[in-house]
Amino acid sequence: MGNSAVVRIDERTDRPVARLRIAGLPVAAAAGTRGLWLLASHRLIRIDASTNRIDGETRVPSPTTSVAVGAGSVWLGTAERVPRVLRVDPRTLELHAFARLL
Repeated sequence: MGNSAVVRIDERTDRPVARLRIAGLPVAAAAGTRGLWLLASHRLIRIDASTNRIDGETRVPSPTTSVAVGAGSVWLGTAERVPRVLRVDPRTLELHAFARLL
């Protein structure tokens, strides 16, 4: 498994201001009020916006293909034989089944 990098870009200057190496290949990302949520190599990674550092991560089912932030939670979509939507508690990173898509 190779390494990748996430680069933070200053929106005023359009220049990189931070670079963070991560293990594996990023699949999806979503921005929340406190930072970036990133799916990479069967893991959900939380990157703190104030420090530009990883401040939490958890394993997720394979294949998890999408991530969104809203309503006080992080939401994951899986592409399993029976696709599911999972809710992640942003404080504890615990995964909870929310819906099965038939």
